[in-house]
Amino acid sequence: MTRTVIHGGSVFDGIARGSRPATVVLEDGLIADVIDDGPVPAGDITIDASGATVLPGLTNAHVHLSFMYMTGDVGKVLTRGDSDLYAHAFRVAKVLLAQGITLARDMAGPRGIHLAVRDIIKDGRLLGPTVIACGSPLVASGRHAWSVCEEADGPDGMVAAVRHQFKAGADFIKLMASDDPVVAPDGTHTLPGFSSEEVAAAYAEVRRHGALACCHVMGEEAIRTVLDNGADIIDHGHYLTDELARRMAADGVYLTPTISSYDVQTAHPRFDRGPDWAARHAPLIPPHKSAVRAAVDAGVKMLVGTDTVGCYAEEVALLREAGMDPHDSLLACTRWPAEAFRMADRHGTIAPGLRADIAVVDGDPLADPYALERVRQVIKGGEIYESALLAADERRYRNNIWELALSPKPADAD
Repeated sequence: MTRTVIHGGSVFDGIARGSRPATVVLEDGLIADVIDDGPVPAGDITIDASGATVLPGLTNAHVHLSFMYMTGDVGKVLTRGDSDLYAHAFRVAKVLLAQGITLARDMAGPRGIHLAVRDIIKDGRLLGPTVIACGSPLVASGRHAWSVCEEADGPDGMVAAVRHQFKAGADFIKLMASDDPVVAPDGTHTLPGFSSEEVAAAYAEVRRHGALACCHVMGEEAIRTVLDNGADIIDHGHYLTDELARRMAADGVYLTPTISSYDVQTAHPRFDRGPDWAARHAPLIPPHKSAVRAAVDAGVKMLVGTDTVGCYAEEVALLREAGMDPHDSLLACTRWPAEAFRMADRHGTIAPGLRADIAVVDGDPLADPYALERVRQVIKGGEIYESALLAADERRYRNNIWELALSPKPADAD
């Protein structure tokens, strides 16, 4: 029985308000104790967390293992060969772990590569966070991101596609519930992707499987449709109204806004997506900002996710800029996603009996969200990894995923 003792730091346990000095004891892959007073117990391994904050392992609620942080035209990226995408996914998985991320939700990838990588990590053949993954999202024929989706039309087609995705190994189902960025007749830049009848049929089948109903969705009509039919988590949420935000809060529906990716990084020159991409997505920024403010004001529980190019700490900072309390913004990294994924009995807080998934970060992320980029150690299932050592190998590569995943310095953001 291996006993690890983490002492000297401030513990944000995801349960009590704020953080406090405490000692965390880990045994055999689980959290054994959290000690507020008294002498530091002996351990086989001791971690001195002086000057650091000890948090539950972080969750990234929107990743794409096989292509996130790739540079260049997204359409061309997705046509790369399987070996290229697998190699990239292996690197992304290791970088996520180095970021202190011990749980991730993969929201799509070509040809089922992300499902295979999920299983390789689970089998212990690859370093990375625990991954839950959709298979291929469901999309109406020829609509948004159809090349990485399963096309489905009509209620019967939706039911068949849901069943097919579960057969392929999906943990949950994602609908592409809107098309964007496109200019709609009402002047918005998104259109509903499915009829209400199609969404109802899909989500009814998802519930029969006891799984999560998730979606990419923007636009008041499309958001209302997924809420009417029982969505558990919605991602992006552009054009969310105050009324719909209050409904989300009342119904316990979570939002993964992906602000850093959509509003900041997608147009950054370092990702080389080109001026046309930036121009087409620019109109989505104002309705996204207002949507996030509406969600914060309504008390919607939110999840931190970076999508294809977002920066984790920047996402937390942007939530705070929108008015979110700093404590709640860390819950969006820890407890709330565990609750949303129905995994709170294993993840998301530091409490006896839960998995020993821990992130130790320099400084105080309650005061400075960018402290989340200064990870000393990450512990997954009781196994301890030095973040700097995990990241060191990545710096050898031309397309350095570790550096691309970090928030650019202000001087770089022109």
